[in-house]
Amino acid sequence: EQYKEAIQKFEEALEANPENYIVYSNISLAYYKMDEPKKGARVIEKVIKSEYFDNAPNANKAYVYYNLALCYEKIGDSKSKRKQNFYKEANNAIERAQKYSGNSYNDFKNRSSKIKYIY
Repeated sequence: EQYKEAIQKFEEALEANPENYIVYSNISLAYYKMDEPKKGARVIEKVIKSEYFDNAPNANKAYVYYNLALCYEKIGDSKSKRKQNFYKEANNAIERAQKYSGNSYNDFKNRSSKIKYIY
């Protein structure tokens, strides 16, 4: 329930500033927490394709990709027939997160090791 409310508030924030990639990332994370990772991944995929994402600070890009990786990983953990594809996509997203963070975040490195172990 609290995540639904959060998504509603985030969507209101997007009405004021539709180019706020951090809000999209937060929406994605809320969907992830609600066990709706496919919705979360779609939100992130949309923002990554947008023109304004290219101008985002690298640290912010890192966390956007990290949230995408979380969603892909959770989809892979489900009974998806394309499980391996989602794990590979999760790992690709983690690698992008590491790139944009300058490899400075241990969470990214640890997550990458875990995902690679799975597939």
